[in-house]
Amino acid sequence: MRFGYLHKMETPVKIYSYIMTSDSGFSPNPFHGFLTLAVCKPKIRQNAAIGDWVFGFSSKTNKQKYGPFGPAVGNKLVFAMEIKGSLTFQEYWKDARFQSRKANFALKDEIWHCGDNFYEPTCPNPTSLDHWTQHESYHSEHHQPAKQALKDKKNDLSVNRVLYAENFYYFGSEAIENRQLFETFFPNQHFRGFRCLTDQNAVKGALAVLKDYQPRRIYARPSRNRWKLSDASWQHF
Repeated sequence: MRFGYLHKMETPVKIYSYIMTSDSGFSPNPFHGFLTLAVCKPKIRQNAAIGDWVFGFSSKTNKQKYGPFGPAVGNKLVFAMEIKGSLTFQEYWKDARFQSRKANFALKDEIWHCGDNFYEPTCPNPTSLDHWTQHESYHSEHHQPAKQALKDKKNDLSVNRVLYAENFYYFGSEAIENRQLFETFFPNQHFRGFRCLTDQNAVKGALAVLKDYQPRRIYARPSRNRWKLSDASWQHF
């Protein structure tokens, strides 16, 4: 299959969409050649199939979390990903392709802080939260591995599935404004949670929005204000 916004749909394709509370390069994480949805949004991670798409939109007015690079507010398209595959957290932790996604706060650039591969199993077949170590990350309290953020840990691990994409579009702080696209998914602006678009004509129409953009590309830095203007690491990974 070639990379691109459309290809022959041999089976029906669904698009899952949600409104993001933050865009920091953490969830989703678009760096190091893949876009991953490893934490948050457990229902999407549980239900989305290989070949389905996920669209993430910015919140309408959540400006206080954003810096001088947008802000990507106003219900704009922040990212789109075509699901290539999925892994358990055990597989994700060990997979050689995703080792660079383990957060390292000793390094200067923000790209190393937003890693989403931080759940290490402590036994071969983990069945409870106690069977996982939550390493230093945006989801550990004060970014300290010894201080487990139990609420996030419970939510993240409630579905043992990580989604990844090679065919993706990440717009970050230059998110695309398209009101018609947004209202295709969210006709009721007060809706919370996620939506799943199944009508194939509507799916094709939504994907057509991507036709003028090059896939597998990071178009701009994340919107969250922890990304300093001098930090251009997002451009190199």
